[in-house]
Amino acid sequence: MNNTVITEEQFDERFTMLENHFYNNPNDCSFNGSLYETYGEERDYVNEAVNNPMKRKHLWTIVESDDGDKLFYQSGFHMVNRIGFFFTTEEVTEEHLTVIIDVTPDN
Repeated sequence: MNNTVITEEQFDERFTMLENHFYNNPNDCSFNGSLYETYGEERDYVNEAVNNPMKRKHLWTIVESDDGDKLFYQSGFHMVNRIGFFFTTEEVTEEHLTVIIDVTPDN
């Protein structure tokens, strides 16, 4: 499997996160209103996207590293260490794309 890795800045230049349509106010939802939870009706919506060849090209999983000190966006649906999901306007054309997120610890 080919895995392409890009930076958060490259992601921001190339992709636009869609707002989670289950919320009326983007401030009620993490990741600037884009996060879909891993349970309930939001997870059901993600599952529908996984089974839809067109929608799954826009699906991403937010994943935490094993030691918990880094976050990644991984294209597609992933179960291990997932925090949640989001969709982008633009589809992913690579087989597998990982975005390294610059997370600054709280002081």
